[in-house]
Amino acid sequence: MDTHGREQILEIYALNDVHGRFFNTPHYESGDRGSLANVCSFIKERRAVLGPGKVMLLDCGDNLQGDLAVCRSNRRLREGDSGHIYARAAEYMGYDAVVFGNHDFEAGHSVYDRLAGELEDAGIPLLGANVLWKGKNGGCWQPYIILDKEGVRVAVIGMTNPCTARWIPQDLREGIDFAPVLPLAGELAGKIRANGEADIIVLLLHSGAGEPDAFSKEAVPENQALAVAARMEGVDIVFAGHDHRQMCCRVGRTLVLSGAPYAGTLQKVVVRLEMEGKKIVGKEMEGEIVQLEGIGADKGYLEHFRDEIRAVEEEISRPVGKLEAMMDAREALGGRCSYLDLQHSVMLEASGAQVSFASPYMYDAVIPAGEVTGRDIFQMYSAENTLFKVRMTGKQIKDYLEYSYGMWLSGPGDGEHVLQLCSTELGGKTYWWPENFTYNFDSAAGLVYEVDITREYGRRVRIDSLWNGEPFEPEGNYTVALSSYRVSGGGGLFDHGAGIDPATALEGITLGRYTFIRDLIVDFIRDGRRIDAVRCGHWEFVPKEKAAQGIDSDVRLLFGNLP
Repeated sequence: MDTHGREQILEIYALNDVHGRFFNTPHYESGDRGSLANVCSFIKERRAVLGPGKVMLLDCGDNLQGDLAVCRSNRRLREGDSGHIYARAAEYMGYDAVVFGNHDFEAGHSVYDRLAGELEDAGIPLLGANVLWKGKNGGCWQPYIILDKEGVRVAVIGMTNPCTARWIPQDLREGIDFAPVLPLAGELAGKIRANGEADIIVLLLHSGAGEPDAFSKEAVPENQALAVAARMEGVDIVFAGHDHRQMCCRVGRTLVLSGAPYAGTLQKVVVRLEMEGKKIVGKEMEGEIVQLEGIGADKGYLEHFRDEIRAVEEEISRPVGKLEAMMDAREALGGRCSYLDLQHSVMLEASGAQVSFASPYMYDAVIPAGEVTGRDIFQMYSAENTLFKVRMTGKQIKDYLEYSYGMWLSGPGDGEHVLQLCSTELGGKTYWWPENFTYNFDSAAGLVYEVDITREYGRRVRIDSLWNGEPFEPEGNYTVALSSYRVSGGGGLFDHGAGIDPATALEGITLGRYTFIRDLIVDFIRDGRRIDAVRCGHWEFVPKEKAAQGIDSDVRLLFGNLP
Protein backbone atom coordinates (compact mmCIF):
# COMPACT_ATOMS: atom_id res chain seq x y z
CA MET A 1 0.00 0.00 0.00
CA ASP A 2 1.22 3.51 -0.85
CA THR A 3 1.44 5.11 2.58
CA HIS A 4 1.68 8.75 1.55
CA GLY A 5 -1.53 9.19 3.54
CA ARG A 6 -2.31 8.17 7.12
CA GLU A 7 -2.63 4.42 7.76
CA GLN A 8 -5.40 3.11 10.01
CA ILE A 9 -5.44 -0.49 11.18
CA LEU A 10 -8.47 -2.50 12.25
CA GLU A 11 -8.30 -6.09 13.48
CA ILE A 12 -11.48 -8.16 13.15
CA TYR A 13 -11.74 -11.48 14.98
CA ALA A 14 -14.44 -14.14 14.86
CA LEU A 15 -15.17 -17.20 16.98
CA ASN A 16 -17.11 -20.23 15.80
CA ASP A 17 -18.51 -23.40 17.35
CA VAL A 18 -17.47 -22.71 20.94
CA HIS A 19 -20.01 -25.32 22.11
CA GLY A 20 -20.21 -24.10 25.67
CA ARG A 21 -16.46 -23.88 26.34
CA PHE A 22 -16.82 -20.82 28.54
CA PHE A 23 -14.41 -21.98 31.24
CA ASN A 24 -11.02 -23.64 31.12
CA THR A 25 -12.03 -26.16 33.80
CA PRO A 26 -13.25 -29.28 31.97
CA HIS A 27 -15.47 -30.36 34.91
CA TYR A 28 -15.76 -33.91 33.60
CA GLU A 29 -12.04 -34.69 33.31
CA SER A 30 -8.77 -33.61 34.85
CA GLY A 31 -6.43 -30.97 33.48
CA ASP A 32 -6.93 -27.71 31.63
CA ARG A 33 -8.25 -26.78 28.20
CA GLY A 34 -8.90 -23.89 25.88
CA SER A 35 -11.98 -21.77 26.52
CA LEU A 36 -13.35 -18.25 26.28
CA ALA A 37 -11.07 -17.45 29.22
CA ASN A 38 -8.09 -17.89 26.88
CA VAL A 39 -9.79 -15.98 24.07
CA CYS A 40 -10.45 -13.16 26.52
CA SER A 41 -6.77 -13.02 27.40
CA PHE A 42 -5.78 -12.73 23.74
CA ILE A 43 -8.39 -10.09 22.87
CA LYS A 44 -7.55 -7.99 25.93
CA GLU A 45 -3.90 -7.91 24.84
CA ARG A 46 -4.77 -6.84 21.29
CA ARG A 47 -7.07 -4.09 22.55
CA ALA A 48 -4.34 -2.88 24.88
CA VAL A 49 -1.91 -2.66 21.94
CA LEU A 50 -4.17 -1.13 19.28
CA GLY A 51 -6.90 0.50 21.35
CA PRO A 52 -10.40 -0.86 22.09
CA GLY A 53 -11.96 0.77 19.03
CA LYS A 54 -9.58 -0.97 16.64
CA VAL A 55 -10.32 -4.57 17.64
CA MET A 56 -13.64 -6.22 16.78
CA LEU A 57 -14.92 -9.55 18.13
CA LEU A 58 -17.71 -11.48 16.37
CA ASP A 59 -19.28 -14.90 16.91
CA CYS A 60 -20.52 -17.31 14.21
CA GLY A 61 -22.74 -19.33 16.57
CA ASP A 62 -23.16 -22.77 18.17
CA ASN A 63 -22.65 -21.86 21.82
CA LEU A 64 -25.66 -23.32 23.64
CA GLN A 65 -24.72 -27.00 23.58
CA GLY A 66 -21.77 -29.22 24.40
CA ASP A 67 -20.61 -28.43 27.92
CA LEU A 68 -21.89 -28.67 31.47
CA ALA A 69 -21.83 -24.95 32.22
CA VAL A 70 -24.05 -24.03 29.29
CA CYS A 71 -26.39 -27.00 29.83
CA ARG A 72 -26.90 -25.80 33.40
CA SER A 73 -27.51 -22.23 32.23
CA ASN A 74 -30.02 -23.40 29.62
CA ARG A 75 -31.95 -25.32 32.26
CA ARG A 76 -31.99 -22.37 34.66
CA LEU A 77 -33.35 -20.11 31.92
CA ARG A 78 -36.13 -22.62 31.21
CA GLU A 79 -36.97 -22.59 34.90
CA GLY A 80 -37.38 -18.81 34.87
CA ASP A 81 -33.93 -17.68 35.99
CA SER A 82 -32.02 -14.92 34.21
CA GLY A 83 -28.42 -14.12 33.41
CA HIS A 84 -27.48 -16.77 30.85
CA ILE A 85 -23.76 -17.48 30.95
CA TYR A 86 -23.36 -16.81 27.20
CA ALA A 87 -24.87 -13.33 27.41
CA ARG A 88 -22.76 -12.52 30.45
CA ALA A 89 -19.54 -13.80 28.85
CA ALA A 90 -20.25 -11.95 25.59
CA GLU A 91 -20.86 -8.75 27.51
CA TYR A 92 -17.73 -9.13 29.60
CA MET A 93 -15.58 -9.74 26.51
CA GLY A 94 -17.16 -6.97 24.46
CA TYR A 95 -18.62 -8.91 21.55
CA ASP A 96 -19.59 -6.64 18.66
CA ALA A 97 -22.19 -8.92 17.02
CA VAL A 98 -23.30 -12.56 17.06
CA VAL A 99 -25.40 -15.04 15.13
CA PHE A 100 -27.04 -18.26 16.33
CA GLY A 101 -26.02 -21.62 14.90
CA ASN A 102 -28.22 -24.67 14.37
CA HIS A 103 -27.29 -26.15 17.76
CA ASP A 104 -28.42 -22.95 19.47
CA PHE A 105 -31.95 -23.54 18.22
CA GLU A 106 -31.93 -27.00 19.84
CA ALA A 107 -32.30 -25.25 23.20
CA GLY A 108 -35.84 -24.20 22.24
CA HIS A 109 -37.77 -20.94 22.40
CA SER A 110 -37.74 -20.88 26.19
CA VAL A 111 -33.95 -20.45 26.06
CA TYR A 112 -33.00 -18.62 22.87
CA ASP A 113 -35.87 -16.11 22.98
CA ARG A 114 -34.89 -15.01 26.48
CA LEU A 115 -31.21 -15.09 25.58
CA ALA A 116 -31.91 -12.81 22.62
CA GLY A 117 -33.42 -10.32 25.05
CA GLU A 118 -30.44 -10.56 27.37
CA LEU A 119 -28.03 -9.94 24.49
CA GLU A 120 -30.07 -6.91 23.48
CA ASP A 121 -30.00 -5.59 27.05
CA ALA A 122 -26.21 -6.00 27.01
CA GLY A 123 -25.97 -3.99 23.77
CA ILE A 124 -24.81 -6.96 21.69
CA PRO A 125 -26.54 -7.19 18.29
CA LEU A 126 -28.01 -10.63 17.53
CA LEU A 127 -28.21 -10.85 13.75
CA GLY A 128 -30.31 -13.16 11.60
CA ALA A 129 -31.09 -11.89 8.13
CA ASN A 130 -32.45 -15.28 7.05
CA VAL A 131 -34.24 -16.17 10.32
CA LEU A 132 -37.83 -15.23 9.55
CA TRP A 133 -41.23 -15.30 11.22
CA LYS A 134 -43.53 -17.63 9.32
CA GLY A 135 -46.40 -15.86 7.60
CA LYS A 136 -45.12 -12.42 8.53
CA ASN A 137 -43.01 -9.76 6.90
CA GLY A 138 -39.66 -9.33 8.53
CA GLY A 139 -37.18 -11.35 10.49
CA CYS A 140 -36.82 -12.43 14.07
CA TRP A 141 -33.68 -10.35 14.52
CA GLN A 142 -32.06 -7.48 12.66
CA PRO A 143 -30.43 -8.48 9.37
CA TYR A 144 -27.28 -6.41 9.74
CA ILE A 145 -25.59 -3.77 11.87
CA ILE A 146 -23.34 -0.84 10.98
CA LEU A 147 -20.55 -0.48 13.52
CA ASP A 148 -18.45 2.68 13.72
CA LYS A 149 -14.86 1.81 14.60
CA GLU A 150 -13.06 5.13 15.04
CA GLY A 151 -14.58 6.51 11.88
CA VAL A 152 -14.43 3.27 9.88
CA ARG A 153 -17.91 1.94 9.16
CA VAL A 154 -18.14 -1.85 9.26
CA ALA A 155 -21.35 -3.54 8.12
CA VAL A 156 -21.92 -7.01 9.59
CA ILE A 157 -24.60 -9.13 7.90
CA GLY A 158 -25.59 -12.11 10.05
CA MET A 159 -27.04 -15.38 8.74
CA THR A 160 -27.51 -18.87 10.14
CA ASN A 161 -27.45 -22.24 8.42
CA PRO A 162 -30.56 -22.56 6.21
CA CYS A 163 -30.50 -26.35 6.77
CA THR A 164 -31.58 -25.68 10.36
CA ALA A 165 -35.17 -26.07 9.16
CA ARG A 166 -34.34 -29.71 8.33
CA TRP A 167 -32.49 -30.46 11.52
CA ILE A 168 -34.49 -28.86 14.32
CA PRO A 169 -37.89 -30.33 15.29
CA GLN A 170 -40.85 -28.07 14.66
CA ASP A 171 -41.71 -27.60 18.34
CA LEU A 172 -38.27 -26.15 19.04
CA ARG A 173 -38.55 -23.57 16.24
CA GLU A 174 -42.29 -22.96 16.22
CA GLY A 175 -43.17 -19.98 14.02
CA ILE A 176 -39.66 -19.64 12.56
CA ASP A 177 -38.44 -20.34 9.05
CA PHE A 178 -34.99 -20.13 7.49
CA ALA A 179 -34.38 -18.53 4.10
CA PRO A 180 -31.49 -19.47 1.79
CA VAL A 181 -28.30 -17.45 2.16
CA LEU A 182 -28.39 -16.49 -1.51
CA PRO A 183 -29.56 -14.29 -3.06
CA LEU A 184 -30.40 -12.51 0.23
CA ALA A 185 -26.82 -11.92 1.37
CA GLY A 186 -25.86 -10.43 -1.99
CA GLU A 187 -28.93 -8.23 -2.05
CA LEU A 188 -28.17 -6.84 1.41
CA ALA A 189 -24.53 -6.23 0.50
CA GLY A 190 -25.61 -4.45 -2.69
CA LYS A 191 -28.04 -2.26 -0.75
CA ILE A 192 -25.38 -1.34 1.80
CA ARG A 193 -22.90 -0.47 -0.97
CA ALA A 194 -25.43 1.50 -3.00
CA ASN A 195 -26.47 3.56 0.01
CA GLY A 196 -22.89 4.22 1.03
CA GLU A 197 -23.55 2.83 4.50
CA ALA A 198 -20.23 1.08 5.09
CA ASP A 199 -16.54 0.99 4.20
CA ILE A 200 -16.17 -2.72 4.93
CA ILE A 201 -18.83 -5.42 4.57
CA VAL A 202 -18.63 -8.64 6.58
CA LEU A 203 -20.84 -11.71 6.26
CA LEU A 204 -21.04 -13.52 9.61
CA LEU A 205 -22.29 -16.95 8.58
CA HIS A 206 -23.06 -20.16 10.43
CA SER A 207 -22.29 -22.55 7.61
CA GLY A 208 -19.16 -24.58 7.02
CA ALA A 209 -16.51 -23.94 4.41
CA GLY A 210 -17.71 -26.60 1.99
CA GLU A 211 -16.52 -26.45 -1.61
CA PRO A 212 -16.76 -23.68 -4.24
CA ASP A 213 -19.08 -25.84 -6.38
CA ALA A 214 -21.38 -26.87 -3.50
CA PHE A 215 -24.49 -25.45 -5.20
CA SER A 216 -23.97 -27.72 -8.20
CA LYS A 217 -24.37 -30.74 -5.91
CA GLU A 218 -27.18 -29.60 -3.59
CA ALA A 219 -29.82 -26.88 -3.73
CA VAL A 220 -29.20 -25.98 -0.07
CA PRO A 221 -25.75 -27.22 0.97
CA GLU A 222 -25.00 -27.65 4.65
CA ASN A 223 -21.51 -26.16 4.17
CA GLN A 224 -21.56 -23.34 1.67
CA ALA A 225 -19.26 -20.48 2.72
CA LEU A 226 -16.88 -20.89 -0.23
CA ALA A 227 -19.75 -21.35 -2.68
CA VAL A 228 -21.54 -18.25 -1.35
CA ALA A 229 -18.38 -16.18 -1.76
CA ALA A 230 -17.97 -17.45 -5.33
CA ARG A 231 -21.52 -16.39 -6.28
CA MET A 232 -21.73 -13.06 -4.49
CA GLU A 233 -20.15 -9.67 -4.99
CA GLY A 234 -19.61 -6.77 -2.66
CA VAL A 235 -18.65 -8.63 0.53
CA ASP A 236 -15.10 -8.13 1.77
CA ILE A 237 -14.97 -10.89 4.41
CA VAL A 238 -16.90 -14.08 5.12
CA PHE A 239 -16.45 -15.45 8.64
CA ALA A 240 -17.84 -18.99 8.76
CA GLY A 241 -18.32 -21.86 11.15
CA HIS A 242 -20.17 -25.16 11.44
CA ASP A 243 -18.05 -27.95 9.99
CA HIS A 244 -15.10 -27.29 12.36
CA ARG A 245 -12.75 -26.96 9.38
CA GLN A 246 -9.84 -24.54 9.56
CA MET A 247 -9.47 -22.50 6.41
CA CYS A 248 -8.34 -19.07 5.21
CA CYS A 249 -8.36 -18.24 1.51
CA ARG A 250 -9.52 -15.76 -1.09
CA VAL A 251 -12.41 -16.29 -3.45
CA GLY A 252 -12.04 -13.48 -5.92
CA ARG A 253 -11.72 -10.36 -3.78
CA THR A 254 -13.42 -11.91 -0.76
CA LEU A 255 -11.53 -13.33 2.20
CA VAL A 256 -13.18 -16.52 3.51
CA LEU A 257 -12.25 -17.90 6.92
CA SER A 258 -13.39 -20.76 9.14
CA GLY A 259 -11.86 -21.80 12.45
CA ALA A 260 -11.54 -24.80 14.74
CA PRO A 261 -14.17 -25.45 17.41
CA TYR A 262 -14.11 -25.20 21.21
CA ALA A 263 -12.36 -21.81 21.36
CA GLY A 264 -9.19 -23.36 19.98
CA THR A 265 -8.65 -20.71 17.31
CA LEU A 266 -9.68 -17.23 16.28
CA GLN A 267 -10.42 -16.17 12.73
CA LYS A 268 -8.46 -12.96 12.14
CA VAL A 269 -8.48 -10.30 9.46
CA VAL A 270 -6.20 -7.28 9.58
CA VAL A 271 -7.61 -4.36 7.61
CA ARG A 272 -5.16 -1.62 6.61
CA LEU A 273 -6.77 1.56 5.39
CA GLU A 274 -4.98 4.45 3.72
CA MET A 275 -6.67 7.66 4.80
CA GLU A 276 -6.60 11.16 3.40
CA GLY A 277 -8.37 13.10 6.06
CA LYS A 278 -11.56 11.11 6.66
CA LYS A 279 -11.57 9.63 3.17
CA ILE A 280 -10.42 6.07 2.52
CA VAL A 281 -8.21 5.99 -0.55
CA GLY A 282 -6.74 2.52 -0.18
CA LYS A 283 -7.68 -0.77 1.50
CA GLU A 284 -5.78 -4.01 2.07
CA MET A 285 -6.85 -7.08 4.02
CA GLU A 286 -4.91 -10.09 5.24
CA GLY A 287 -6.40 -13.12 6.97
CA GLU A 288 -5.14 -15.94 9.16
CA ILE A 289 -6.31 -18.52 11.66
CA VAL A 290 -4.80 -17.76 15.06
CA GLN A 291 -3.96 -20.83 17.13
CA LEU A 292 -4.65 -20.16 20.81
CA GLU A 293 -2.64 -23.02 22.24
CA GLY A 294 -0.26 -21.59 24.82
CA ILE A 295 -2.42 -18.52 25.52
CA GLY A 296 -3.17 -18.45 29.25
CA ALA A 297 -6.63 -17.99 30.75
CA ASP A 298 -7.50 -14.42 31.70
CA LYS A 299 -7.48 -14.13 35.48
CA GLY A 300 -9.99 -11.29 35.49
CA TYR A 301 -12.44 -13.37 33.46
CA LEU A 302 -12.11 -16.35 35.80
CA GLU A 303 -12.53 -14.15 38.84
CA HIS A 304 -15.60 -12.49 37.34
CA PHE A 305 -17.25 -15.88 36.83
CA ARG A 306 -15.87 -17.50 39.98
CA ASP A 307 -19.30 -18.08 41.52
CA GLU A 308 -20.64 -19.62 38.31
CA ILE A 309 -17.67 -21.96 38.01
CA ARG A 310 -18.05 -23.03 41.63
CA ALA A 311 -21.81 -23.60 41.22
CA VAL A 312 -21.27 -25.81 38.16
CA GLU A 313 -18.60 -27.82 39.97
CA GLU A 314 -20.82 -28.33 43.02
CA GLU A 315 -23.78 -29.41 40.92
CA ILE A 316 -21.93 -31.96 38.81
CA SER A 317 -20.13 -33.41 41.83
CA ARG A 318 -23.36 -34.44 43.55
CA PRO A 319 -24.01 -38.20 43.65
CA VAL A 320 -26.76 -39.46 41.36
CA GLY A 321 -26.73 -43.17 42.11
CA LYS A 322 -24.56 -46.24 41.66
CA LEU A 323 -23.33 -48.46 38.84
CA GLU A 324 -22.78 -52.12 39.53
CA ALA A 325 -20.09 -52.47 36.87
CA MET A 326 -17.70 -50.26 34.91
CA MET A 327 -18.98 -48.80 31.65
CA ASP A 328 -16.44 -48.38 28.88
CA ALA A 329 -17.51 -46.52 25.73
CA ARG A 330 -14.46 -47.83 23.87
CA GLU A 331 -16.08 -51.27 23.83
CA ALA A 332 -18.88 -49.85 21.67
CA LEU A 333 -16.61 -49.91 18.62
CA GLY A 334 -16.51 -53.70 18.74
CA GLY A 335 -20.11 -54.61 19.40
CA ARG A 336 -22.77 -54.63 22.05
CA CYS A 337 -21.66 -53.29 25.45
CA SER A 338 -23.10 -52.16 28.78
CA TYR A 339 -22.35 -48.49 28.01
CA LEU A 340 -24.84 -48.53 25.13
CA ASP A 341 -27.17 -51.05 26.76
CA LEU A 342 -27.80 -48.41 29.43
CA GLN A 343 -28.84 -45.84 26.80
CA HIS A 344 -30.98 -48.39 25.01
CA SER A 345 -32.70 -49.51 28.22
CA VAL A 346 -33.48 -45.91 29.18
CA MET A 347 -34.88 -45.07 25.74
CA LEU A 348 -36.94 -48.26 25.40
CA GLU A 349 -38.41 -47.97 28.87
CA ALA A 350 -39.26 -44.27 28.59
CA SER A 351 -40.89 -44.59 25.15
CA GLY A 352 -42.30 -48.11 25.17
CA ALA A 353 -40.83 -48.58 21.69
CA GLN A 354 -39.93 -51.94 20.16
CA VAL A 355 -36.54 -50.82 18.82
CA SER A 356 -34.03 -48.13 19.79
CA PHE A 357 -30.99 -46.53 18.16
CA ALA A 358 -28.06 -45.16 20.18
CA SER A 359 -24.38 -44.33 19.73
CA PRO A 360 -21.28 -43.55 21.85
CA TYR A 361 -21.26 -39.76 22.16
CA MET A 362 -17.90 -39.81 23.96
CA TYR A 363 -16.21 -42.82 22.45
CA ASP A 364 -13.35 -42.87 24.97
CA ALA A 365 -15.41 -42.36 28.15
CA VAL A 366 -14.83 -44.78 31.01
CA ILE A 367 -17.21 -44.72 34.01
CA PRO A 368 -15.97 -46.74 37.00
CA ALA A 369 -18.30 -48.94 39.00
CA GLY A 370 -19.69 -47.43 42.16
CA GLU A 371 -20.99 -43.95 42.89
CA VAL A 372 -22.05 -41.94 39.84
CA THR A 373 -22.07 -38.13 39.74
CA GLY A 374 -23.41 -35.57 37.30
CA ARG A 375 -19.90 -35.42 35.85
CA ASP A 376 -20.12 -39.12 34.95
CA ILE A 377 -23.57 -38.69 33.41
CA PHE A 378 -22.20 -36.00 31.12
CA GLN A 379 -19.51 -38.39 29.94
CA MET A 380 -22.19 -40.96 29.20
CA TYR A 381 -24.34 -38.52 27.26
CA SER A 382 -23.09 -35.01 26.55
CA ALA A 383 -25.65 -34.01 23.91
CA GLU A 384 -28.72 -31.85 24.52
CA ASN A 385 -31.03 -34.28 22.72
CA THR A 386 -34.62 -35.12 23.53
CA LEU A 387 -36.24 -38.52 22.96
CA PHE A 388 -38.59 -39.28 20.06
CA LYS A 389 -40.69 -42.32 19.24
CA VAL A 390 -41.45 -42.79 15.55
CA ARG A 391 -42.94 -45.41 13.24
CA MET A 392 -40.55 -47.03 10.76
CA THR A 393 -40.80 -49.97 8.40
CA GLY A 394 -38.51 -52.96 8.68
CA LYS A 395 -36.77 -51.93 5.47
CA GLN A 396 -36.17 -48.42 6.80
CA ILE A 397 -34.67 -49.84 9.98
CA LYS A 398 -32.31 -52.06 8.01
CA ASP A 399 -31.33 -49.24 5.64
CA TYR A 400 -30.71 -46.99 8.65
CA LEU A 401 -28.35 -49.57 10.14
CA GLU A 402 -26.60 -50.15 6.81
CA TYR A 403 -25.87 -46.43 6.62
CA SER A 404 -24.54 -46.39 10.18
CA TYR A 405 -22.19 -49.34 9.67
CA GLY A 406 -21.18 -47.81 6.36
CA MET A 407 -19.57 -44.96 8.32
CA TRP A 408 -18.23 -47.37 10.92
CA LEU A 409 -16.59 -50.16 8.90
CA SER A 410 -13.98 -50.15 6.16
CA GLY A 411 -14.82 -51.85 2.88
CA PRO A 412 -14.36 -55.61 2.41
CA GLY A 413 -11.38 -54.90 0.16
CA ASP A 414 -9.44 -53.22 2.96
CA GLY A 415 -7.34 -56.03 4.34
CA GLU A 416 -5.58 -53.84 6.89
CA HIS A 417 -8.46 -52.45 8.98
CA VAL A 418 -11.99 -53.42 9.96
CA LEU A 419 -12.84 -49.95 11.25
CA GLN A 420 -12.58 -46.84 9.11
CA LEU A 421 -9.50 -45.13 10.51
CA CYS A 422 -7.25 -42.26 9.53
CA SER A 423 -3.86 -41.22 10.86
CA THR A 424 -1.29 -38.46 11.00
CA GLU A 425 2.42 -38.31 11.74
CA LEU A 426 3.51 -35.97 14.51
CA GLY A 427 6.92 -35.89 16.15
CA GLY A 428 7.87 -39.22 14.64
CA LYS A 429 4.77 -40.92 16.06
CA THR A 430 1.62 -42.07 14.26
CA TYR A 431 -1.72 -41.03 15.76
CA TRP A 432 -4.96 -42.78 14.77
CA TRP A 433 -8.61 -41.81 15.10
CA PRO A 434 -11.95 -42.86 13.54
CA GLU A 435 -12.54 -41.51 10.03
CA ASN A 436 -16.11 -40.48 10.98
CA PHE A 437 -17.64 -39.14 14.19
CA THR A 438 -18.45 -42.02 16.52
CA TYR A 439 -21.59 -40.24 17.71
CA ASN A 440 -23.00 -41.32 14.36
CA PHE A 441 -22.19 -45.01 14.96
CA ASP A 442 -25.70 -46.10 15.88
CA SER A 443 -26.48 -49.66 16.88
CA ALA A 444 -29.95 -51.04 17.56
CA ALA A 445 -31.56 -52.67 20.59
CA GLY A 446 -34.74 -54.73 20.60
CA LEU A 447 -33.49 -56.78 17.66
CA VAL A 448 -31.38 -59.87 17.04
CA TYR A 449 -29.05 -59.16 14.13
CA GLU A 450 -25.53 -59.52 12.82
CA VAL A 451 -23.22 -57.33 10.73
CA ASP A 452 -20.95 -59.08 8.23
CA ILE A 453 -17.64 -57.23 7.86
CA THR A 454 -16.80 -59.16 4.66
CA ARG A 455 -19.77 -57.78 2.73
CA GLU A 456 -20.13 -54.47 0.94
CA TYR A 457 -22.36 -51.58 1.92
CA GLY A 458 -26.06 -52.43 1.69
CA ARG A 459 -25.55 -56.16 2.31
CA ARG A 460 -23.89 -56.20 5.73
CA VAL A 461 -26.87 -56.22 8.10
CA ARG A 462 -29.02 -59.32 8.57
CA ILE A 463 -31.88 -58.95 11.04
CA ASP A 464 -33.17 -62.30 12.29
CA SER A 465 -35.99 -61.28 14.65
CA LEU A 466 -37.19 -59.00 17.39
CA TRP A 467 -35.65 -59.58 20.84
CA ASN A 468 -38.46 -61.94 21.88
CA GLY A 469 -38.26 -64.14 18.80
CA GLU A 470 -41.11 -62.50 16.92
CA PRO A 471 -40.39 -62.30 13.19
CA PHE A 472 -38.93 -59.12 11.72
CA GLU A 473 -40.42 -58.25 8.34
CA PRO A 474 -39.16 -55.61 5.86
CA GLU A 475 -42.78 -54.62 5.15
CA GLY A 476 -43.73 -54.53 8.83
CA ASN A 477 -44.21 -51.36 10.89
CA TYR A 478 -42.27 -50.93 14.13
CA THR A 479 -42.03 -48.30 16.86
CA VAL A 480 -38.52 -46.88 17.23
CA ALA A 481 -36.92 -44.73 19.95
CA LEU A 482 -34.19 -42.34 18.85
CA SER A 483 -32.87 -38.85 19.56
CA SER A 484 -34.08 -35.49 18.32
CA TYR A 485 -30.70 -35.12 16.59
CA ARG A 486 -31.37 -38.23 14.52
CA VAL A 487 -34.96 -37.45 13.52
CA SER A 488 -33.79 -33.99 12.45
CA GLY A 489 -31.33 -35.55 10.01
CA GLY A 490 -28.19 -35.44 12.17
CA GLY A 491 -25.54 -37.76 10.78
CA GLY A 492 -27.67 -38.55 7.74
CA LEU A 493 -28.92 -41.89 9.12
CA PHE A 494 -32.60 -40.96 9.18
CA ASP A 495 -32.80 -39.13 5.86
CA HIS A 496 -29.98 -40.49 3.67
CA GLY A 497 -29.99 -43.91 5.30
CA ALA A 498 -33.64 -44.72 6.01
CA GLY A 499 -34.88 -42.37 3.28
CA ILE A 500 -37.17 -40.35 5.57
CA ASP A 501 -37.26 -36.61 4.91
CA PRO A 502 -37.56 -34.89 8.31
CA ALA A 503 -39.02 -31.74 6.75
CA THR A 504 -41.97 -33.49 5.11
CA ALA A 505 -42.45 -36.87 6.80
CA LEU A 506 -41.50 -36.52 10.46
CA GLU A 507 -44.79 -35.12 11.75
CA GLY A 508 -46.76 -37.95 10.17
CA ILE A 509 -44.70 -40.75 11.76
CA THR A 510 -44.01 -39.22 15.20
CA LEU A 511 -45.78 -41.15 17.96
CA GLY A 512 -44.27 -39.50 21.02
CA ARG A 513 -41.88 -36.79 22.23
CA TYR A 514 -40.19 -36.92 25.60
CA THR A 515 -37.73 -34.99 27.74
CA PHE A 516 -33.94 -34.77 27.47
CA ILE A 517 -32.24 -38.16 27.21
CA ARG A 518 -29.60 -37.17 29.72
CA ASP A 519 -32.31 -36.37 32.29
CA LEU A 520 -33.87 -39.77 31.64
CA ILE A 521 -30.50 -41.42 32.30
CA VAL A 522 -30.22 -39.52 35.58
CA ASP A 523 -33.67 -40.69 36.68
CA PHE A 524 -32.91 -44.27 35.62
CA ILE A 525 -29.74 -44.45 37.73
CA ARG A 526 -31.13 -42.46 40.65
CA ASP A 527 -34.12 -44.81 40.91
CA GLY A 528 -31.86 -47.86 40.92
CA ARG A 529 -33.36 -49.33 37.76
CA ARG A 530 -31.32 -51.94 35.93
CA ILE A 531 -30.32 -52.57 32.35
CA ASP A 532 -32.72 -54.99 30.70
CA ALA A 533 -30.15 -57.09 28.87
CA VAL A 534 -32.77 -59.47 27.45
CA ARG A 535 -34.98 -56.65 26.17
CA CYS A 536 -31.96 -55.09 24.44
CA GLY A 537 -31.70 -58.13 22.15
CA HIS A 538 -28.35 -59.01 20.65
CA TRP A 539 -26.09 -58.01 17.79
CA GLU A 540 -22.54 -58.89 16.77
CA PHE A 541 -19.99 -58.60 14.00
CA VAL A 542 -19.35 -61.71 11.91
CA PRO A 543 -17.33 -63.74 11.06
CA LYS A 544 -16.71 -63.63 14.80
CA GLU A 545 -13.04 -64.53 14.95
CA LYS A 546 -11.98 -62.36 12.02
CA ALA A 547 -14.02 -59.41 13.26
CA ALA A 548 -12.75 -59.71 16.82
CA GLN A 549 -9.11 -59.88 15.75
CA GLY A 550 -9.40 -56.99 13.29
CA ILE A 551 -11.33 -54.72 15.62
CA ASP A 552 -9.02 -55.50 18.53
CA SER A 553 -6.06 -54.50 16.37
CA ASP A 554 -7.75 -51.24 15.33
CA VAL A 555 -8.80 -50.42 18.89
CA ARG A 556 -5.20 -50.86 20.02
CA LEU A 557 -4.16 -48.29 17.41
CA LEU A 558 -6.73 -45.88 18.78
CA PHE A 559 -6.26 -46.37 22.50
CA GLY A 560 -3.27 -48.63 23.12
CA ASN A 561 -3.79 -51.67 25.30
CA LEU A 562 -7.11 -51.32 27.09
CA PRO A 563 -7.09 -52.02 30.84
